[in-house]
Amino acid sequence: MKFFLVFFFAFSTWFASSQTNLSGLWQGVLMKAGDKELEYTVFFLQLDVQGNNVNGKTREEFYKTDFYTIQRVKGSAESNQLKLQQLTVEKKKISSKLSVCSMDFQLAYIDSTGYLTGKYVSNTCRGNTGKIVLYRSKARFQE
Repeated sequence: MKFFLVFFFAFSTWFASSQTNLSGLWQGVLMKAGDKELEYTVFFLQLDVQGNNVNGKTREEFYKTDFYTIQRVKGSAESNQLKLQQLTVEKKKISSKLSVCSMDFQLAYIDSTGYLTGKYVSNTCRGNTGKIVLYRSKARFQE
């Protein structure tokens, strides 16, 4: 019986700590529904995950321009799943012809690839939905 209890506690401790640390910089693309591959938006996600709470920033870079937006993000993490919401624009350089869209993200960490993948939907711009694929980056988040 003692062996079973020791094994149980060791296994439960390992399992509880087995959630992947998703903190750090991720980069990839936003694939807006209907866009061509060359029109995908370059996307950076800087995360600070503390327990189930997530804070961070996003940076979107617009296709064939030097325009970008940086937004603050907040959300939750559970079992390698993230739910995030862009809250406020902290910095931007955009044309008057472009609009800044804040989005909600549902992401999952895929252990076999090391990617964060999922979907997004804008909570401020109609019809702005799509997929997102991110990989862990060694780059530096540019303010």
